[in-house]
Parts: sequence; structure tokens; C-alpha cells
Amino acid sequence: MLADLQAANVPVRYHDIDVPAEQAAFHARFENAGVMRDGRYALPVVEVSGQSSARPSSSSVVYRYNAR
Repeated sequence: MLADLQAANVPVRYHDIDVPAEQAAFHARFENAGVMRDGRYALPVVEVSGQSSARPSSSSVVYRYNAR
């Protein structure tokens, strides 16, 4: 997905949630965003203009970015 988004000139910020501080910030931001499945986050989680989605296709992210 990262390569697809970069190829489409969509700016990307990647966060490694295996790092404890990143994990805590991620959880604080997304725990109530509806992106959990069976008590776990459905990764990747992508946010475009304040809207979060879990496991989106690259093409849907590019579309939402361009339509913002």
C-alpha cells in the first residue's frame, strides 16, 4: 500500500505501532473510531481528512485523498 500511495503522490506518514509510545498514541486516537475487529485493530488503519478506515484498498485511499 505504501508504494501505491507514494506512486500516486499521496503524502504518507507511517507509524510503527510495535514501538510502545507509538502504540499508545495509536490506541488513544483510534480506540473509538470503529476500526477494531474482535478486539484487535484491523491493520492497516488509514486516515484521510479525519476519516479512518481499516484495510482499505489503495485505490480507495487515493480517491478519498483526491476528493478531499
